[in-house]
Amino acid sequence: MLGARFCVDIESSFTALTLAEIVVGYLETSTLSRKGGTLLLDPMICIDLALAPGITTVCEDLDDDDTMRGLAFSPGIKRVLGY
Repeated sequence: MLGARFCVDIESSFTALTLAEIVVGYLETSTLSRKGGTLLLDPMICIDLALAPGITTVCEDLDDDDTMRGLAFSPGIKRVLGY
C-alpha cells in the first residue's frame, strides 16, 4: 500500500558473501542479459548488495504518490501499488 513500509526477504544458501542486485522499474520489457537471464523491466534504480549466508531483509518506505504505477522484482514477485 502506498505510504507503507515494504520489505523483501532474500535468502542465500551459499556459505560465503554473495553479490546481488535489486532492480526497480516501472515499465515491463523482456531483455536478455549477457549472463543468460532475462530482465523483465526497464531499470530505473539499481541497488547493489552483498548478501550474507541465510536471510537478508531489505525494507523501503513507499511514497504516498498517486503517479506510481507499480514495481516488478525477480520472477514471480510483482507488486502493484494502490490504496
